[in-house]
Amino acid sequence: MKTDRVFDFANHRLQRVSNHVLISGAPLNMDRALRKHHAMQIAWAAPGSIVRAKVGDAELVGHCVAINSGVEHTLEIEHGFIAMVDSAYAAVFRRHVGQSYVGGVLSGQLWDGESSSCLDMMWRLVDRRDQCPLDPRVTKVLTWMDEMEVAAQWPSVCGDAAAEHVHLSKSRFLHLFSDNIGTPWRTYLIWRRAIVAMIAIFDGYSVAHAADVAGYADAAHLSRQVKGIFGLSPTEVLAYALAARAEIPNRTTLSSSGYAGPHLATKDLHHDLAGGALMKRFDSLYGR
Repeated sequence: MKTDRVFDFANHRLQRVSNHVLISGAPLNMDRALRKHHAMQIAWAAPGSIVRAKVGDAELVGHCVAINSGVEHTLEIEHGFIAMVDSAYAAVFRRHVGQSYVGGVLSGQLWDGESSSCLDMMWRLVDRRDQCPLDPRVTKVLTWMDEMEVAAQWPSVCGDAAAEHVHLSKSRFLHLFSDNIGTPWRTYLIWRRAIVAMIAIFDGYSVAHAADVAGYADAAHLSRQVKGIFGLSPTEVLAYALAARAEIPNRTTLSSSGYAGPHLATKDLHHDLAGGALMKRFDSLYGR
């Protein structure tokens, strides 16, 4: 897809593939705060490492752990990768394990530790081709959403416009979408909008500009939703992107365009980064 991106940092790689987000690296220690995400998470440990998660009173320990969307949990990995799976694909997984699935250890899912094989590992579990055909009208809306993002028209994406695009009443469209994807339209829209904003921030644009291009009411609205989804505020994400860029300017790259590097929006940062407060916050979540 034209929206696919790869950001390489000193010890981590962040990939956007279609509407999935993959984070790999070492260490990849998540803080122990409880959180829940709009997307299903699947975490793989590298050889010699292990995934530790807690869902309710259940301890999940193994080489691969899956946690359904909307489930409160903690997660820790010393070295590995995490896939935050687009709901349109997570539906395939849920059809195998049941819609009420909360989380669990997946057997037979051993990652070799190579970043080049991350996608293959994810596709083994969530590839929907020939397994989970969607209603053509839902497929048309998903394609339309991609086109709107590429055309920088994302603020115009909403339930009314989506329903009109496939000539359905809004109520009928919302039911059809939820039935096919396994998650409500509003939840899916929040996920997609957050990805648009996060990529803009990793490109180095200002938080205000990211809010504008992603269709948020304002920067405060973006901050609340992005932090709720990813565990980091947009300013913290921007701080990490800028610091990583400064450390290794020739390694922050994109895979699908002639992009030469982020537009360094330093005006959006407080000038107290020397103290490392924002970087420490990122490290506490994702390691460095």
